[in-house]
Amino acid sequence: MAFCPNCGKEVSPQAFSCPNCGHPLGQAQPAIKAAEQIGWWWWLFPFFLAWIGGLIAYFALKDRNQKTAEHLLIFGIVWTFVGAVLIGLVFLLFAVAAVGFSSV
Repeated sequence: MAFCPNCGKEVSPQAFSCPNCGHPLGQAQPAIKAAEQIGWWWWLFPFFLAWIGGLIAYFALKDRNQKTAEHLLIFGIVWTFVGAVLIGLVFLLFAVAAVGFSSV
């Protein structure tokens, strides 16, 4: 199948104009290339480097697979906040334990 260069809708390869927007096609455009498969190890960048790793993965992969690159960026941002909360809880538990032991 082919796509209209004006509206992006799928059109028949034999169509002379887009049935959706009426744009003259001449020759229809070839189908968009399928997104490249990305390895699981890219998820380690945002996991270990938080939002910075998400940015690195996004800019490294955005031309190869836009959707996965966006998911890695979002994961990096969310993991930054989740990690901060987890670290805060650990410090809070240590502080409570330290106060509890000092009063004994």
